[in-house]
Amino acid sequence: MKRFFAVVLFLLIALASLAQEENKTSLILEARGGDVGAMFRLGKSYLVSGVESDYPEAYKWLSRASDKGHIQAKSAVAYMLKNGLGVQEDLKEAEDMLGVPLKANDGLAWWLMAQMADNSGKDPWIVRGFVENALRSGYPLARLFYAKYFSTGSQTYGITKDGYESLRLLKLCADAGEPDAAALYGIMLLRQGDAKSGRYLKMAAEGGNPAAMAQVANMYYTGRGVEKDESQTFLYYKKSADKGDLSGIEGLADCYRLGIGTGGIFNVS
Repeated sequence: MKRFFAVVLFLLIALASLAQEENKTSLILEARGGDVGAMFRLGKSYLVSGVESDYPEAYKWLSRASDKGHIQAKSAVAYMLKNGLGVQEDLKEAEDMLGVPLKANDGLAWWLMAQMADNSGKDPWIVRGFVENALRSGYPLARLFYAKYFSTGSQTYGITKDGYESLRLLKLCADAGEPDAAALYGIMLLRQGDAKSGRYLKMAAEGGNPAAMAQVANMYYTGRGVEKDESQTFLYYKKSADKGDLSGIEGLADCYRLGIGTGGIFNVS
């Protein structure tokens, strides 16, 4: 179970409040001018978005938004306190910080409570209760939790195996833009020969999932669902390999060996 929460550790804030990329300069000006929403968005961008991560700056702006009552900022600060990002780790302060967001039924707050309960070895039913609250608040990763355990069943959490429900929840996560869910759902569709698999795998690949990148590379190589394109095959295998995915590494090696997408320069066959 701890591994499940660890896999999604750095997705927590990103999925808590999705926002379009903004002009950073104007965002800084708005935040400095006292706009609480801008403070939150700026802090979040320093933490996980398009700008280079800067945890001290993230903590500074999220704390300012939190001090002014921004609910999601309070949950984000709790996340940083829990993981020691830009500030000394303090689990007690992190839990205390979640009081107001929990009363407001913030999904990230409930998810963090589930994570902390799981990490401290609390009763699995307590963990599941927190996850259920996150699910009721519409938090995407709570759906992913249930999709995972409905697919296998779990005595620990009292979840009976239900493939249909697992697939339904996985699709909801994928449609909400969660890359790992889109990758899993796309691979499941691919195994069923469903043409929609390509759309979800591309979505996951663009979201940074390395397994999906390798699948998309293979799609371009075989022409399955897309026009054959060896340069795209090479590109996606390289992206996957750069993230350490074994299939990506093997695919990239084949590209170099066979001259796929390399113009034959590296062909050593």
